[in-house]
This record gives sequence, structure tokens and C-alpha cells, in this order.
Amino acid sequence: MLRFPFILFILSAIINGDTNELAAVNQAQSADDEIENIIATEAALINPSLDNASENEKSRIRKSFNEKICSLLKKSFDMTIDDPIEKRGLNSVQINHIIDVLVNKKNKDKNYYNFRKIYSIKNINDVDYLYEKESKHPNGGRIVALEDMFDICMKIHKDVGYQGRVTMLAEAAKFYGNVTRPIVETFLNYSQEYQLKRVNKVNNCLISKPIRSTQFNQRWQVDLIDFRTLPDGEYQWIMTVQDHFTKFVWLKLFGLV
Repeated sequence: MLRFPFILFILSAIINGDTNELAAVNQAQSADDEIENIIATEAALINPSLDNASENEKSRIRKSFNEKICSLLKKSFDMTIDDPIEKRGLNSVQINHIIDVLVNKKNKDKNYYNFRKIYSIKNINDVDYLYEKESKHPNGGRIVALEDMFDICMKIHKDVGYQGRVTMLAEAAKFYGNVTRPIVETFLNYSQEYQLKRVNKVNNCLISKPIRSTQFNQRWQVDLIDFRTLPDGEYQWIMTVQDHFTKFVWLKLFGLV
């Protein structure tokens, strides 16, 4: 972006042998690189095309998304089994702990009976997955770790053809138990495909019922025309009065107000 001026400046410093100038160039170059990184990050985060994003851009987007859902759910990727265990926000450590307790029937664990009441284990291709028991769909209810939430939302978004919140939530309910509305809405803020498909809502608050008059002198419409920049002597205003029914108009001149 600003490379050419820097190159000229470096050559000038080398020819003149001025080490102070070279030090200033290095500092300015570092600042320039930092600005370019910030611009690249903002470009990736402002409604990027998730499908066409590079791995570096997806990594930035994923990081921003993870920070937002952690703030939203008041959770952290660093949670341990001693932290509150809630279905809406479990990390991989907590999910693996629940699976271990249920598979090995560790009834001495203080949460064993609570876990057994809420969750179940399904073994798919020799891998144990955590599911909630109250899912309305036969294949639904899988609990997704916070670390995997971005990839799951991405998959759902592609499967529904980059549709919006309602369609994504309906699809998520078929397979997952903790992909909630706030998470989906947060994810959609990063999808350019969805943003381009959004239709601006029509303002239904506008008055569409016409004002009707049935006789002369029932309603008047009054307005003032400002002629202060082009006065005619003492006259600077023209008042217009129109009868709403007959459309008859009266004009009245006014001077200083």
C-alpha cells in the first residue's frame, strides 16, 4: 500500500549513511504492517463471504465469533469440570467428562444422576457423542462443544442454502440440542451470502387510510411560503389556505413576523 515511498526512503538513508533514518524507517514499516493487518482483519469481519474466505480469514472470523458467543453465554473455552455445567454452553472438556461419567457409570460423581436424567450417549462409528434426552427429533439433540460451534453453524448454513435464522434453527433442531437462536443470529452477522439475501422490511406504520371530506369548510389545509430572501416591500410571507373538499385556495400576504 505504502511500499514505494518506503523503498525510496531506505535507499536515501543507505546512500547518506544515516542510521537514525534507517531506524525511523523500520519503525514506520512496522506501523504500516500493523495498519495493513488491521485493515485485513476488518475486511474479513465485515460481512465476509464465508465460502470464498481464505483459511487465514476464516481463522479470524472464527476467533471473533468465539469471543462473541463466549461473551453472550458468559462461558469460556478454558472451563473445567468444576465450573457450572450447562447444556447451552459446554466446552469439550466438560462434554468428555459427562461422557466418561455416564459410560463408566461413575455413580459416586456428585452429578451422575443429574447427568443420567438429562443426557444420553450414542456411539457412532466407535465414537461416543453426548445427546440430550428430550429432543423431539429421532436424530436430534447432539450437544455441540463451544469449540465446534462455528463449524456446525457453517455446515447448517450451507445445508439450508444460506437462508436466515428461522430456516437455520429448524434445520439445527433436527440434529443438535444446543444450537440456539442467539448463536445463530451471531453467526449470520458474518455471512455475506445471507446479508445479500435479506429483504428490507416495509414500514407498516405508515398511514395508508386517506383523509376524506364530505362538504365545504369541513377541513382546511394551511401552509406558509417563505419569501424573506425575496421580500416585496414589507411582505415576506404568503399564507395558502385550501378547502379540502372543493380544493378552493385563498392566498394572504403577511409582512414582518
